Amino acid sequence: VVGAGRDFPAPIIGTVDGTLEARMTLVEYHRVGDLALVEFDKNLVMEFVAVIAFVEERVDVADFTDNGVYSPPLEFYDFPATENESWNQVTNLTINTTGSSTVGQLLDEPQYLDQEWSFETHTRVDDSFQGCDNSTSYWMYDSAGEPEEERIWCQSVSNFASRWTDDIALGGVNATMNLSLYQPSSSGFDVMVEMEPDESPLNAEVDVWVNVTGEDGSPVSGESGFLYTSAGRHTFTTDSNGSAFLRLGVGNAMDDTPTADDWGTHGFVAYFHSEQAVGVSTMTLEGSAIGGLLRAEAGVWSAQASAIMALHASRLESSLRY
Repeated sequence: VVGAGRDFPAPIIGTVDGTLEARMTLVEYHRVGDLALVEFDKNLVMEFVAVIAFVEERVDVADFTDNGVYSPPLEFYDFPATENESWNQVTNLTINTTGSSTVGQLLDEPQYLDQEWSFETHTRVDDSFQGCDNSTSYWMYDSAGEPEEERIWCQSVSNFASRWTDDIALGGVNATMNLSLYQPSSSGFDVMVEMEPDESPLNAEVDVWVNVTGEDGSPVSGESGFLYTSAGRHTFTTDSNGSAFLRLGVGNAMDDTPTADDWGTHGFVAYFHSEQAVGVSTMTLEGSAIGGLLRAEAGVWSAQASAIMALHASRLESSLRY
């Protein structure tokens, strides 16, 4: 990113105007089952360039890395995508910063940030990237109801096609990122996971088929892999039709973002280590109707309790200060 730099302090002559150059590298680690954000490494390098007495001067402004870990992982998406669905999540973000900066003091100790977010799945939208029409818009709001981020999920690329955030770096720099290139990897395998039913009561059983075909569309037999579910890991081997059948218990694991409509949504992930091939599907665990009402009420109570705790904390801070 290149932009105008104003009133940058310079020895002897006071302040100067020039160009501010910034380069950011962001690596994110996501949980496979639901793409929840587990951890990130964000490196930011900034330089100020000015021409003083016809000589280009380049000054290092910052070069630091933020390592952030979410507990529990931050669930930005809720699959399968349902229009007008909403959910809340409370998580703790631990940030460690290393590096240098001349524009501010970097903290030597970890920061522990308790965060409360609300999410909404909006109506279908058409993104400009090819093949991303009829995509899904997800919004994230802070505890005050202010929009913090939007992601447009494109099913054909299995990722977001565009993303706007109110804080990409430095505690308040907003940015919009648009997908410019997509090249799907090829392992030689096409893996599909199918289940019946894909919505289930707690502690029930479902039938699962893992179907594997080669690049030419023919079934791949005799291949062994793992199927990961919220209830554990299961081994399988494809038969002569390139299919493996498993009857599995779905368990009763609640995810970190239950809603009035579901107890949890969990990925069923088939993985072939030798080919690095993956196939996925989503299992929705249904809570009882009474439980749905209780979960909806709990969401309201959680927001009210957070507001009351914040008010008490501010009063306590004021009393201790004096």
